[in-house]
Amino acid sequence: MDITSVFFWIDSTIVLSWMKNEPRNLKTFVANRVVTIQELKELNKWHHVHLEQKPADIISRRLDPKKIQQSDLWWFWPAFLEVPAVNFPIYVDEIHNCEPYQRELKDNQMESKCFVVQNNEILPIIDKCSSFLKLQGVLAWCVRFKEKNLLQIITGNLTVAELSTALLCLVRKVQSVYFTTEIWCIERGQQLPDSINLLTLSPFLDERKILCVGGRLRHSNLPAEQKNPMLIPNNHLICDLIIKHYHFSYLHTGAEATLANMRTKFWIVNVADPKSNV
Repeated sequence: MDITSVFFWIDSTIVLSWMKNEPRNLKTFVANRVVTIQELKELNKWHHVHLEQKPADIISRRLDPKKIQQSDLWWFWPAFLEVPAVNFPIYVDEIHNCEPYQRELKDNQMESKCFVVQNNEILPIIDKCSSFLKLQGVLAWCVRFKEKNLLQIITGNLTVAELSTALLCLVRKVQSVYFTTEIWCIERGQQLPDSINLLTLSPFLDERKILCVGGRLRHSNLPAEQKNPMLIPNNHLICDLIIKHYHFSYLHTGAEATLANMRTKFWIVNVADPKSNV
C-alpha cells in the first residue's frame, strides 16, 4: 500500500490549542511534550474529531454487543474521512479563555508589571536596637505619641494592645519592602508568578494587612497566630532579633526547638535583597 500522506486526530480542543502554541508560553510539563510533538510531526497534520465521530469511544464507553454489529462507525470509519482532505472539519480555536487552557500557561500569561515604590526604606530604628523587645517598646511609644495627647503620653506603662500594634506596624513595614510583588498580586486577586518561592506556603493578607502563611492548618484547633504565622524575610536584621529573642526566652534551646517556638508567631523565608533589584 502506497501511503502518500498521514493525518492525526485528537478529541481534545484544549490539547490541540497547546500544541499550536509556542512552548515557551507553557509550563514545563506541558511544554516538554508539546516540543516533542512539534518536532515529530507537522502541526497542520493534526485535526480535531468530535467524540460522537470517534470509533475508539465505542469500546471505552461500552456498547451492547448486538448494537455493535450495526455500527458503521466501528466497522468502517467516520463519514468525513470519505471526502478529500481539504474538506476535513475545520477546528475553530475558541477555548483560550477557558480555565483548563489558561492553567498551563506560564505565569498565567501575566503581563509584565512595573512597581513604583515610594519611601522604600525600612525603619532606621531597627538597626539601633539590640533586642526585639526593646525595638517593640520603642515603636509602641511612637505609636502612643502619634495617637494620644501629651498628658496620656507621659503617664502609665505600655499596654499589651500598644505593643501588639507596634509589632504589626513593624512587620507590615518590613513586608512592604521584601514582599512587594506578592502583596501586589494578592491585593488584586491575581495568581502569584511561579518564580516566587512563597507559592508552597499559600500566602494571604489577613484583615490586618499582614502577609501570613496559609494552608491546611486553618482547619486545625490551634490559635489563630499559630495557624497563620507572619512571614519574615531571612536577610533582614529583624530576623536576627526575633531568633535571638526566642533563643533567650526559652533558655538557650537548640536550633530545632527555637525554630518550633518561633513558628508559633513568625515564619522565616528565604528572599532576595530588595536593594539588588533594579
